[in-house]
Amino acid sequence: MRKEAIFPESVVELASLGSETGDMALAVEQCAKLLENETRRRVKNLTTLLEPTLILSMALVVCFIVVAILIPVVTMINIPF
Repeated sequence: MRKEAIFPESVVELASLGSETGDMALAVEQCAKLLENETRRRVKNLTTLLEPTLILSMALVVCFIVVAILIPVVTMINIPF
């Protein structure tokens, strides 16, 4: 497992420790908890970064629609910008 570098080093260490102690079930359970916590942390970070971006893009779309509606109205009543 060390040569392939597929798993994080902490997972490899837990697996080798479980192999040495003969309690692979506990080692696998700990690996699952570790990876689950890491995944939750990454998802939380991603959503934290993505939320302002989505709000800003939605605001730009709304502004574009408002401007697209107001320009014909303003030109029809001949009010200069």
